[in-house]
Amino acid sequence: KIAYTSFYFDITDMEAEKLPLCYLLTDIMGKFNTERYSYQELATNAIMYTGGIAFAVRAFTEAESTDDYKIYFSTKGKCLTDNLPKMLDILQAIALESKMDDLERFRELVSELKTDWDDNFFNRGQTVAITRLFSYCSADARVNEQDEFSYYQFLKKLTDNFDELAPQVLEQLRLLIKRFFQKNRFLLSYSCDVKEQATVRQQCLDFISKLSEAEAGEKAEVLPVGTVNEAIATAGKVQYVAAGGNFAKHGHKYVGAMAVLETILSYEYLWTKIRIQGGAYGVTARFELNGVGVFASYRDPQLPKTLEAYQGLAEWLRNEEFPERELNKYVIGTISTMDKPLTNSMRLDKATAQYLKHVPVELRQRIRSEILNVSNADLQALAKVVEDMLSDGLICVVGGKQPIEANKSLFNNIINA
Repeated sequence: KIAYTSFYFDITDMEAEKLPLCYLLTDIMGKFNTERYSYQELATNAIMYTGGIAFAVRAFTEAESTDDYKIYFSTKGKCLTDNLPKMLDILQAIALESKMDDLERFRELVSELKTDWDDNFFNRGQTVAITRLFSYCSADARVNEQDEFSYYQFLKKLTDNFDELAPQVLEQLRLLIKRFFQKNRFLLSYSCDVKEQATVRQQCLDFISKLSEAEAGEKAEVLPVGTVNEAIATAGKVQYVAAGGNFAKHGHKYVGAMAVLETILSYEYLWTKIRIQGGAYGVTARFELNGVGVFASYRDPQLPKTLEAYQGLAEWLRNEEFPERELNKYVIGTISTMDKPLTNSMRLDKATAQYLKHVPVELRQRIRSEILNVSNADLQALAKVVEDMLSDGLICVVGGKQPIEANKSLFNNIINA
């Protein structure tokens, strides 16, 4: 008797310069008074009648493309089916009745967001580094990066110049919320008991019918690639060191062996070189379906040695032979991450993402079969992929100012966080 509902509104025509405002709006939505409810009453009703309502903006890339993408504003909620009218009433109040005109309330919200970033920036270091590096490689990642370090820079500027900028920003946010909720550009994704399916769907469509309608514009201009190979200097003494590139641009396609290699590197070469020998807390490897890959260390006291370790990976891979028992162990470990039990909410999110990215069943089945049947030859063939990917020479480091300055020749730009 639980309904999970997700509305996705296509905002691909959003101007690039307004993307930071979009992410700010998702953070403060529902935290202003509305015509019928104070923001305290909204919060109380959300706690009483729902399991939470969340807002987000994200670019979804086509399955195997770094350039074709769409941007969606999403609002997700969960509640007992009997409370769905209450949850949709809260959404209606936020979407159509928000009174975003209280400058002091806005100051309070922006200050809370900035303080949260200040307090947790270093803990987010690996995500910041990986997202920034991906932005060098793909257009959709440049959109999503606007919610990471670029967003922090935006919040700092807004905080430092609040009295000057706030009235104009609030006015833009009032216009944006109308562009977010448009009934002619939505996708409804939901999960509930079968016998309640028709009721849930109709109630959601009734909510949609109350929204306004506007003609969709052309796809906004793609964000250009900015400066690459950056270092973001913090007060910490350790680093998050990311290196990667676009293997698709070198003629390679995503294959199931890449998923197995991710598992192997968590226990073998990168783990040994960077965790055991280098003293980092951890290391990760990621190969994305759209052709972008990255290696990234976590709380790493090294910097140039870690980059050297990445460069040595291809040669190690060419010469490595895993015994059948060990290879099977890595295959099982990889499949276990794919086949882990999912809640209804997780299944809904996964299915919707596959739909929005146009990931066909045939492609998913091919990758799965390649994982189950992976051979040493398949893994050794990835040495060329790793070599080509790293030949792009793309790196991004978040961490201590002193080691960054000591290796400043590696970077095109050093930014103080």
